[in-house]
Amino acid sequence: MGKVVAGGLLGGGLLLGCGIWLIVYGDTSTMECRDTARCDLLYGALILAGYALALVGFLVAVLVPLSTRRSYVDDIREHAALRIRLQQAGVPALARIVSIAETRLTWNDAPLVDLVLDVAIEGRPAYQVRQRDLVPRLAVGRLTDGRPLTVLVDPARPDQLVVDWLAQPHPATTGP
Repeated sequence: MGKVVAGGLLGGGLLLGCGIWLIVYGDTSTMECRDTARCDLLYGALILAGYALALVGFLVAVLVPLSTRRSYVDDIREHAALRIRLQQAGVPALARIVSIAETRLTWNDAPLVDLVLDVAIEGRPAYQVRQRDLVPRLAVGRLTDGRPLTVLVDPARPDQLVVDWLAQPHPATTGP
């Protein structure tokens, strides 16, 4: 958990707790008060302050963590930049689909899926990668377990790869 999220939860929780304390224990009846109108006004102000602190605390505790969360649009943009970079400098490899999971999200009518792939790069041992990717509508039929896919792998970071959805895997390639 990030420091901002933890701070938001802690700060929001403290404000919420103070607000609830004022609402519950902000009773002026235990105070000696000669002017009842002033005591009632003070009591109303304490209750109002309690509700305000509780509301602000709740909003801080909920909104701060939500504001630091990345959206799937950010992930898609990052993946598009990775795709452009690997089309120029990526190492071609073969991957087999181990599992597929729907995310129920789409971008320009392309479904976003979670994939687990076994990747084989020539001269290296096979390894497994989990990744989220947009699948072009025309390539959805290729999403079956065990199906070989052509991928482009970052030579410096083999866990970063992109599926080349338009390429057909070479039939002579055995893969992982």
